[in-house]
Amino acid sequence: MRNDLLAQIVIASGGTVTNKDDRNALLSDWLAAVESPQIEVARLDGATQYWQLSEEISVPSGGSIELDLMYDSANQSEIEYVLTSELNSDTSLFFTSKEALRAGSSGYISDVLVDGVSAVTLPYDDTFHTIKCIISGDLASVGILGARFNYTRNSSGVIKSFRVRDDSGLVINEIPLTNKAQGATQLATVGSVNATMINYTGDEWEPLP
Repeated sequence: MRNDLLAQIVIASGGTVTNKDDRNALLSDWLAAVESPQIEVARLDGATQYWQLSEEISVPSGGSIELDLMYDSANQSEIEYVLTSELNSDTSLFFTSKEALRAGSSGYISDVLVDGVSAVTLPYDDTFHTIKCIISGDLASVGILGARFNYTRNSSGVIKSFRVRDDSGLVINEIPLTNKAQGATQLATVGSVNATMINYTGDEWEPLP
């Protein structure tokens, strides 16, 4: 009975049970889980789910919108939105086909960097890549991650974190999207704008690759 309880505690802590019949092994499993907690990320379903910011963020000229994003190598999806403003696609980043990225035609996003390099593709390769959208002009804003402003062309990728920087490079809002305990609404660690997954079920979480 005691071992069963310990095993449950190990699993609840994000650990792996190596030998459920060995109490000392279970204690070691629990200690390893506590010392190195497992990080989980939430995968969007590509159909009805997206991240809605608690309020739209205006991004100054010279600032940036950044996402750490991963696409499954086996995923055949395409023509999906990565981010957009609340009411239109003036500030937007989307796929025109599998791996092919494009910014909205307004010019509010002047350049897109993938892992620090100007690029028009994002590999579907089971690896997180940092996307940085450089902002031009003072009209850019972001309010939705993983869908178009009319909630279509939803993303099936995994967004690990979201950041907005001002024109000096200072982070003015940051939301790690890795806190399973917070559930549908992930809280900002910098700034006051949070992100809520619409149509959240709780089954989206998976271990960080």
